[in-house]
Amino acid sequence: MRAEDLYSLVHQYMRIEKTVPATTSRLISPPIIVNTDPLNDFWEYVADLNGVAVTTAFKLLTVEEVLKNERTWAVHFAKKAAQDHAKTSGYIFRWLQLRKQQKNKFRWMVGHLGRAVQRIVGEVIQEGKIAMKDLQHEQGLPIPNLDKPELIHISGRADIVFNPRDGSRAIIWEIKLVRSLKFEHVAQVVLYGWLWAKAHPETPFPRLLLFNALDGERWEISTTKKEARAFVKGVIRAKRARAKLTDDEFRRQYEKTSAEAQAFVDRMSWSKKA
Repeated sequence: MRAEDLYSLVHQYMRIEKTVPATTSRLISPPIIVNTDPLNDFWEYVADLNGVAVTTAFKLLTVEEVLKNERTWAVHFAKKAAQDHAKTSGYIFRWLQLRKQQKNKFRWMVGHLGRAVQRIVGEVIQEGKIAMKDLQHEQGLPIPNLDKPELIHISGRADIVFNPRDGSRAIIWEIKLVRSLKFEHVAQVVLYGWLWAKAHPETPFPRLLLFNALDGERWEISTTKKEARAFVKGVIRAKRARAKLTDDEFRRQYEKTSAEAQAFVDRMSWSKKA
């Protein structure tokens, strides 16, 4: 969907409070691309795998366990993220290229994994409402449908869900490892909130939190169940309405993609000279 359409929906239905938590000390900068074949100058994009590796480590291990053997765990979770993505997406080329690395195989998160997990834990503890044992990690959410006559099936999987045993308001966290949080991330966590509300109609609408583990920025999104539903429907309608690009939109998108690709090539050329 167009950026202006999403911008309009966010400003119509959401209130966003942006904060930088006290846990932030300095930027965590894992690589977003890795060289899989220096001889032929082949590179693979791994930024999406970084977030999966960190949230999986957070789910399965304590900070102490990660820091005690950070190198081993960094390789393990980077490899697991790449392998799982290949299995679920069916796109195996990246996995094959990463496996072919002769040096530093799956080691790009070494020196970054422990700090990222530590930062997430520090942020979660700041909430101070529930013990760590009450966290529900990677919670599978149900698949409800929207209005008839056409049924649209939607699913989601939140990174972290605080689900208090006393039935009070839940908190849904979406963890990112990105250069900056964007409205696309807002749309993602709002969808999770709406799905949660559909599954728990007897409880208040959950708090929605976006957290960027790279720089510690946090966005809290305030909305209601009614507004979230209208937002989700608006996003779906906008995506369907813009499924086909006009010639002018196609040209602008092509020019933008070409410029981004050229900038990437220029950065690579500069790094090799350096």
